[in-house]
Amino acid sequence: MGLRGQSIENDDVSVIDRSQEKTKILDSESTDYIAPQANHRLERIVLESVRPDPENRRTYFLTKGVVHLIHQLFSKERQEGRLSEVMPEDAYSQTLNAIRQKMKDRELPCEEEMKKTTESIWTFAFQLLISAIRQPFAVITVGAGNYQIQFGNRRFMSLYIAHGPQHIEESLVYTEDPEDPASIRFLENNQREDLFLVARLTEFHNAQSELKTLLGDNAKVATIASRLGITTRTYHRLNSICANSIVYELILNNLIKTQNFADELVIFMNAAKSDKSLSAAVIESLKTEGQKHASLEQMLEGVKDNIKLQIQDDSAEVKPKKKETKGRPKKIKFPPVSEPSIIKAIFSPAILERKEWKKIDFNDASNSNIDKIEKLIRETIEKVKKEIVV
Repeated sequence: MGLRGQSIENDDVSVIDRSQEKTKILDSESTDYIAPQANHRLERIVLESVRPDPENRRTYFLTKGVVHLIHQLFSKERQEGRLSEVMPEDAYSQTLNAIRQKMKDRELPCEEEMKKTTESIWTFAFQLLISAIRQPFAVITVGAGNYQIQFGNRRFMSLYIAHGPQHIEESLVYTEDPEDPASIRFLENNQREDLFLVARLTEFHNAQSELKTLLGDNAKVATIASRLGITTRTYHRLNSICANSIVYELILNNLIKTQNFADELVIFMNAAKSDKSLSAAVIESLKTEGQKHASLEQMLEGVKDNIKLQIQDDSAEVKPKKKETKGRPKKIKFPPVSEPSIIKAIFSPAILERKEWKKIDFNDASNSNIDKIEKLIRETIEKVKKEIVV
């Protein structure tokens, strides 16, 4: 697919009409652009002097070295006439190997998250070959002539990949460190529809803690929600998930993928009449298999069926009970015998093979059956005595 004539719709770009040599803004009324304030200044800086934000939960695994590698792979595809908006599998494999090498001492997100994020940045870089970013990224100074991204990681990385380290871009430079970097980071990343739940929750938790410390007694829910660009309802939803340690841990381990599912699970666990055994079965299933259903209701049906099957299996394994008797059964009385040879004979297997003994139910502990056994013992002893005499 060629670069010209392509329809591009992206909140972060404005389309450049090369034939007219002018820029057409997709949405001229957009308020995304942040105008310079007292602690900002606009400055043209070379991309080589900028490094990514290492604390950005969404992109922290894409270090400066990894971004430069992607730029080289991107440039090679372009030079050989194969470049497309879809990142080649071979290019991603090389990128993943570099990520694992450079981040071997840090925990990485799940591969699905890394792949989706990396591929989306490649696609954005492809779009920037015929587009201009609408909102500049912002940086803070980290030594003479060097900068670190404060917000706009994705824009910076895509520009670097598309145009290389010597590209110069107008950026917002903070003249002093912002007081709420975690809040700015959340505000930026939360706008992305493809943001993974684990990244959204982690950044919300950090931003909320930061604002509570910063605002002190003025840290009201409405104030924090406003600073984060969300409604109070969304704030309560995110906060209730973070407050539930079991659900939050499942999200951190990428076992719960969607916020709606997490919301439903928190409500289910907090319900006064919630079935604790069913709740425990749901959690155990999530720990083992992760989220496989769009809604909790669908998962509950499957878990209930599994519990019913388990109950049936347990019932099938129960051994048959002995016949119940009323009251305490009496003990079998053995008549006195003086000859040892009779005792030896009475306990021989041959005796129990006799027809009268085979009729005895040895599982029946009723008094009537014991009386029957005592009678048979006496009769057998008398028979054995006669047989020995003979």
